[in-house]
Amino acid sequence: MVVVLLANLGQGQKSRAASAVAGPNRLFDRRYQAAARKADIHLLRRYERARKEDILSMQLTTDALKKLFNNDNPLLRNMRNLGLNATNRIAPLKKMLARHALN
Repeated sequence: MVVVLLANLGQGQKSRAASAVAGPNRLFDRRYQAAARKADIHLLRRYERARKEDILSMQLTTDALKKLFNNDNPLLRNMRNLGLNATNRIAPLKKMLARHALN
Protein backbone atom coordinates (compact mmCIF):
# COMPACT_ATOMS: atom_id res chain seq x y z
CA MET A 1 0.00 0.00 0.00
CA VAL A 2 2.82 2.41 0.86
CA VAL A 3 4.53 1.70 -2.49
CA VAL A 4 1.33 2.38 -4.43
CA LEU A 5 0.77 5.57 -2.46
CA LEU A 6 4.33 6.75 -3.08
CA ALA A 7 4.07 6.05 -6.81
CA ASN A 8 1.15 8.47 -7.12
CA LEU A 9 2.80 11.35 -5.23
CA GLY A 10 5.08 14.19 -6.37
CA GLN A 11 8.75 14.26 -5.32
CA GLY A 12 8.22 16.52 -2.25
CA GLN A 13 5.23 14.52 -1.15
CA LYS A 14 7.18 11.28 -1.59
CA SER A 15 9.95 12.62 0.63
CA ARG A 16 7.50 13.62 3.38
CA ALA A 17 5.60 10.35 3.12
CA ALA A 18 8.85 8.34 3.27
CA SER A 19 9.88 10.32 6.36
CA ALA A 20 6.54 9.57 7.98
CA VAL A 21 6.93 5.87 7.23
CA ALA A 22 10.57 5.79 8.37
CA GLY A 23 9.88 7.83 11.51
CA PRO A 24 8.61 4.99 13.70
CA ASN A 25 11.58 2.84 12.63
CA ARG A 26 13.94 5.49 13.99
CA LEU A 27 12.51 4.97 17.46
CA PHE A 28 14.33 1.65 17.56
CA ASP A 29 17.65 3.10 16.47
CA ARG A 30 19.91 3.32 19.55
CA ARG A 31 21.64 6.47 18.37
CA TYR A 32 18.32 8.19 17.80
CA GLN A 33 17.11 7.13 21.24
CA ALA A 34 20.29 8.42 22.90
CA ALA A 35 19.99 11.77 21.12
CA ALA A 36 16.32 12.02 22.10
CA ARG A 37 17.14 11.32 25.76
CA LYS A 38 19.92 13.90 25.70
CA ALA A 39 17.56 16.49 24.18
CA ASP A 40 14.91 15.64 26.78
CA ILE A 41 17.44 16.12 29.59
CA HIS A 42 18.45 19.54 28.22
CA LEU A 43 14.82 20.56 27.87
CA LEU A 44 14.02 19.40 31.40
CA ARG A 45 17.07 21.22 32.82
CA ARG A 46 15.97 24.46 31.12
CA TYR A 47 12.47 24.03 32.55
CA GLU A 48 13.92 23.28 35.98
CA ARG A 49 16.02 26.47 35.94
CA ALA A 50 13.05 28.55 34.80
CA ARG A 51 10.82 27.21 37.60
CA LYS A 52 13.44 27.20 40.37
CA GLU A 53 12.51 30.60 41.84
CA ASP A 54 8.78 29.80 41.95
CA ILE A 55 9.40 26.39 43.48
CA LEU A 56 11.71 27.80 46.15
CA SER A 57 9.18 30.51 46.98
CA MET A 58 6.42 27.91 47.38
CA GLN A 59 8.64 25.67 49.52
CA LEU A 60 9.52 28.56 51.85
CA THR A 61 5.88 29.65 52.11
CA THR A 62 4.71 26.12 52.84
CA ASP A 63 7.40 25.66 55.47
CA ALA A 64 6.52 28.98 57.14
CA LEU A 65 2.81 28.11 57.19
CA LYS A 66 3.55 24.70 58.68
CA LYS A 67 5.60 26.32 61.45
CA LEU A 68 2.94 28.98 62.00
CA PHE A 69 0.08 26.50 62.37
CA ASN A 70 2.00 23.85 64.31
CA ASN A 71 2.85 26.27 67.10
CA ASP A 72 1.07 26.34 70.47
CA ASN A 73 2.36 29.77 71.52
CA PRO A 74 -0.76 31.80 72.48
CA LEU A 75 0.76 35.11 71.32
CA LEU A 76 1.68 33.64 67.93
CA ARG A 77 -1.75 32.02 67.61
CA ASN A 78 -3.47 35.39 68.31
CA MET A 79 -1.22 37.21 65.81
CA ARG A 80 -1.90 34.53 63.22
CA ASN A 81 -5.66 34.75 63.71
CA LEU A 82 -5.55 38.56 63.59
CA GLY A 83 -3.62 38.42 60.30
CA LEU A 84 -5.97 35.85 58.76
CA ASN A 85 -9.06 37.82 59.80
CA ALA A 86 -7.59 41.07 58.43
CA THR A 87 -6.75 39.38 55.13
CA ASN A 88 -10.26 37.99 54.93
CA ARG A 89 -11.78 41.46 55.47
CA ILE A 90 -9.54 43.40 53.04
CA ALA A 91 -11.01 42.42 49.65
CA PRO A 92 -8.21 43.83 47.42
CA LEU A 93 -5.55 42.03 49.46
CA LYS A 94 -7.57 38.83 49.39
CA LYS A 95 -7.97 39.08 45.58
CA MET A 96 -4.27 39.81 45.11
CA LEU A 97 -3.27 36.76 47.19
CA ALA A 98 -5.75 34.54 45.35
CA ARG A 99 -4.52 35.79 41.95
CA HIS A 100 -0.91 35.16 42.95
CA ALA A 101 -1.74 31.67 44.20
CA LEU A 102 -3.48 30.76 40.93
CA ASN A 103 -0.68 31.98 38.64
